[in-house]
Amino acid sequence: MKENKTSFVSILREAYKCQGFTHVNLARYEPCSDSFGDLGKNLSPEIIPLDSFTEKFVRSLTTNDYVVGINSNARLENGFQAYLPQLDLDWNNSDLESLDKTIEEIVELFPEKQTVHIADSGQGYHFYGTKKMSFKNWKKFMWDSKNSPVDQDFIERSLDIGYSTLRLTSGKGKPQSPFFIGRTLV
Repeated sequence: MKENKTSFVSILREAYKCQGFTHVNLARYEPCSDSFGDLGKNLSPEIIPLDSFTEKFVRSLTTNDYVVGINSNARLENGFQAYLPQLDLDWNNSDLESLDKTIEEIVELFPEKQTVHIADSGQGYHFYGTKKMSFKNWKKFMWDSKNSPVDQDFIERSLDIGYSTLRLTSGKGKPQSPFFIGRTLV
């Protein structure tokens, strides 16, 4: 994968739009520097129209104490909810070639082929699938991902609350905003 500083929010907006989503769920929360497990301090999720999901809007929600994340669940044109797969990879290795191999192993868990977007979060990598799935398939994907190099707190917390959240902005304990580094066509 080649590093590319393209607006990650615009890439995610397009991925959601291509799957028929009309609204995304954002969450503002207090980050903890070592784990996803402290997301319990989550503020109320913000359900926003997809067209309003811009870098400027995301930055407007960010403060020194809170970061903004995007949830895996979102609303479709018909009003129903569906999910896009997300994972927080425990990967502190800068070897992107071996990261690609790990990603290939994870995408084998998908029920159908899809493009995957990867963001460098500063302390690991964020993994975004681009094909919508039902809650049942999302839950199976999360359970099956437990055997891969994924933050286990992230998996447990996501399964407990019924959706996953990946950070989009920087904040206290998280000095780098995640940025797009590549796309893997599967």
